[in-house]
Amino acid sequence: EIHDIFLSNIDLVRKQNPNYEIKLWDKSIFLNYLDEIGDTETKNYFNRLNPNIYAMLTDYMRYVIIYNMGGTYLDLKSRPRKPLDLIIKPNDKIIFVYTENKENNYREYWIGVLISKPKELLYKLIINHVNNNIENYDKNNIKLYRNKKNILNFSGPHTIIKVIDKFNLENPNYITIQTKEKRLFTLFGIKDYKKYYNATYYGNVKEHLVLF
Repeated sequence: EIHDIFLSNIDLVRKQNPNYEIKLWDKSIFLNYLDEIGDTETKNYFNRLNPNIYAMLTDYMRYVIIYNMGGTYLDLKSRPRKPLDLIIKPNDKIIFVYTENKENNYREYWIGVLISKPKELLYKLIINHVNNNIENYDKNNIKLYRNKKNILNFSGPHTIIKVIDKFNLENPNYITIQTKEKRLFTLFGIKDYKKYYNATYYGNVKEHLVLF
């Protein structure tokens, strides 16, 4: 069940973008979708992920959904600041929101917002990269007290940045990069939004990422 605070955000996105079909995804809907398209390989990889770490599951789900269907993925806590038709240009193939802090040597592509045409090679490379992380997961080299960092490096923005950077070098100007400073998307300013999730916050789950 989705908290009212997130439902109100979804309603705002729907009213702002009346020409768009909005679909909510969860684990069961995703698995049924994989069955419908006959993608047993992806289903097998997905089922190897720890089901108690929902943020990691949704990382994987969003990459697969965007690759197969295209469109715009938004976290429950995200929304555009203006209609998507004013953000997405006709020649855009892939759009990422990018942020960096040079003083802290920090940079990432924000995966709370993903925009792409379907079947783009980059997303297939991202999926393959996470699948490789699943195959090579070594529980003996994982410190569970650092699980938030583990997940970010396993399926989140800290790992896919490697794939995106390499793709960017090989395909210059293919990806449309938007900086957070342009303020085209927002986390809508909900303080302590984590408490409104039904699932346990992923940084608090001290379990291995992959099932054995």
